[in-house]
Order: sequence, then C-alpha cells, then structure tokens
Amino acid sequence: MSSTSTQAISLEQQTLRKKVRQKRRSLSRFQQLRASTSLKNIFSQNVEFKKGRHVAFYQAIDGEVDLQKLIDLAWKKGKHCYLPVLKKNSRELFFVQYKKNSRLKKKLFGIKEPQGSRKIPTHKLDLVFMPLVAFDQQGNRLGMGGGYYDFTFRKKISAGFSKPKLVAIAHRCQQVEHITSEAWDVKPDKIIIV
Repeated sequence: MSSTSTQAISLEQQTLRKKVRQKRRSLSRFQQLRASTSLKNIFSQNVEFKKGRHVAFYQAIDGEVDLQKLIDLAWKKGKHCYLPVLKKNSRELFFVQYKKNSRLKKKLFGIKEPQGSRKIPTHKLDLVFMPLVAFDQQGNRLGMGGGYYDFTFRKKISAGFSKPKLVAIAHRCQQVEHITSEAWDVKPDKIIIV
C-alpha cells in the first residue's frame, strides 16, 4: 500500500474516531448505567464467562461501557480478575491482578492501573474484554489509535493460540458502516453490543 493510501486511511480513521467518541460521550448517565447492567446480565448466563477462571477487564474512560458491575460479578464467582498495564517504552500490554482492595493509579491517557505486581502471561487468560471506538458488521474494530491490543495479541493469532478469547464491548451508537482494517489489526473473537 502506498504512503498516500496509508495517510488517507489514517485521516479517515481519525475523523471516524472523533465522530464516534463524541457520540459515545454524549450518552446519558442512565444510558451508561443501562448498558453496564445489560452487560452484566448477558455474561451472567454466558458459558465462556462461567468457565473462565482468569479474566481481563478494562477501566472505562471517555464514554466506554463501564465494566465494574461485570467485575463485581466475576469477584463474586471467585474469578481472578486482571487489568491492562502499559509496559514502559513499549506498545505491549501486560495484565496485573485486580482485587477488591487493589489500589488504582491514573497513568497514561488517564487510565487507572492496579499498583500490584502479580502478572499473568496473556496466553493463560481465558477471556479479555477490550474497549473499542468503532466497529462494523464484518467484526473490524477501531481502537484509540495506539495499537496496544493489536500489538499484544498479534502473537496469539500468529501462534494459533485459542486462548484468550477477545471480546470487544460497545454501545450500539459505535457501529459504523465500514472500517478499513490494516494488516496488523487483530479482530476480536466477539463484539458484544449493549
């Protein structure tokens, strides 16, 4: 692909990100609460969630679907919960255990990260809940632009690992007609719309 084509795609994606992020941020508190409750209800019946012992979540920012109700359910069911932490000078994420008493500290992009040091190798996670900015019907996901999840889970795809299952979470208003995917983009195994 030529550099002109890549620049055009990048500009198109920046415009799309801005538009969809604004939609997501404009959701009312009630709509956000309903989405969070709906998500918890969906996964309280989900077989993969019931079987999963090691589950990674994210801390919602910028209008993303809040996973705290789902995290509370996971703790109640005795699951080991994790949150992503950015490695210094890298685009790779690692996952640190998140317990009820874990202290969280705002880091890069204002995202809260646990202060513990108990990490888990990504291939030992059963499920990873990942945020997104936009998605299309073909299952393409547009993130915030840093490529952290893509970089981290590209190895899963190339090595043929079946775990972890990558589950992207979105509000309905985040669906768009088409996302131009790049060779390095990692598609989630599932997109849950609430």
